[in-house]
Amino acid sequence: MKAAMMEKLEAPFRAKCDTLAAEAEAAQAAFVGARREAEQLRSSCRALELRAARDAEAAAAEHTAALSALRDEVQALKRNAGTVPLRWEGGQTGVCGVRVCGWTPPT
Repeated sequence: MKAAMMEKLEAPFRAKCDTLAAEAEAAQAAFVGARREAEQLRSSCRALELRAARDAEAAAAEHTAALSALRDEVQALKRNAGTVPLRWEGGQTGVCGVRVCGWTPPT
């Protein structure tokens, strides 16, 4: 009788313990899933950072190359400025490295 009474008194506590254990297992599973998702997001973010850095480096290199080519072209035009005759509208000729619309050489 004492055992039956103890069983009867412990039943609600045991049920509550079982419920809490199930909730703890569910929370643990949710935590593991959230941690896995966080790791995936962290990895994706790092990959995007690396790709952006690589793209920025490539753009900077392309810009530097284009700038160098333009500087070389400017230098070549400056060297040849006195030797290249240009013809403007109206039959006028002049010596210039760059043609500017509407400009007429002095007479």
